[in-house]
Amino acid sequence: MQTKNVMIGLEERLQADKDGSLLADVRKHLQAIQTRLVGEQQKLHNLQESKDIEASNQAVQAALISLQLFEVAKK
Repeated sequence: MQTKNVMIGLEERLQADKDGSLLADVRKHLQAIQTRLVGEQQKLHNLQESKDIEASNQAVQAALISLQLFEVAKK
């Protein structure tokens, strides 16, 4: 339930973001998370931890794609 409320709040703020600064900020932070995940995954030797990081990375990629779709739909 908490995650759903966060997503609704983010969507409302993104829709109200007239100059695109929030969208750019969210994208920048997601890309930074993705870079850190890739770096951490390369250091790991534990297969399960590597799989967990890959799953997190895929979630970040999905979020970035969602932002792109949102941006296109908003125009």
